[in-house]
Amino acid sequence: MIPPQVVGLDFALTALFAVLTVDAIRARRELPTPVLALICALVARFAFPSQMLLVAFALFTTALLARYALTKKAARA
Repeated sequence: MIPPQVVGLDFALTALFAVLTVDAIRARRELPTPVLALICALVARFAFPSQMLLVAFALFTTALLARYALTKKAARA
């Protein structure tokens, strides 16, 4: 949907990810989230190199939702 004439979008999205990662680390001070993001990015890079960003987003979102469900379930027990 984004026209091919748009230049620099790949850099802007990479920079956005970097800023969001640094902000998340500063806010929560926990290591698993950045490590989880890195793992998702690496899996997406090698499994689907042409669609890395979309796949990484999907994997990371799924992983975060699963972690949330597991921690919520553990808190109830």
